Amino acid sequence: TNLMKHIQILLMTCFLIVPGIMTAIKYSMSSYIISFERDLTPREALVESDILIDCYKMTYFKLMISFVPMILGSILTLGIGFIWSIPYIKACQMQFYYYLTHPEFFVKVDSDELESMTKEKFSFDEFVLEYQEKVENKKTK
Repeated sequence: TNLMKHIQILLMTCFLIVPGIMTAIKYSMSSYIISFERDLTPREALVESDILIDCYKMTYFKLMISFVPMILGSILTLGIGFIWSIPYIKACQMQFYYYLTHPEFFVKVDSDELESMTKEKFSFDEFVLEYQEKVENKKTK
C-alpha cells in the first residue's frame, strides 16, 4: 500500500507540486485503513482513503500546515525535536482518522451553548445524558 501510494504521489509531484500535495492528502488515510481493515487490497485501501477524506481535504491540509513551525523547530535542534514532534503528528493524524470514521463521538458545541454551560452550574451527568440523546437523534435520522 505504501509503495503504491508513494509511487502515485511521486508521479503527481513530477507534473506539478499542487497535484502532488493533493494526491498525498487523498491517500493519507490508507495506512490507517489497512491497519483496521486487513482484508482490503492495497488498491481498495487507496480508493477507500480517497472516499473517506473527500470533503475534508482542506481541513487535513490546514492540520498538516499547522505542524510546519514544529518541524522547523525540530530541524533547528539538529533533529532532536523530532523525538517529540513525529509521535505528536502521527497521533494527530490518527485522531483525524478516528474523527472521520466515528463522527458520533465528537460533540460540536456552539459558542452560545458553551457560554451558557459555563455561567450556570453544570452537571457532568446531565451533559452525558444530553449527549446520548443527541447521538440517538442522529442515529434515527
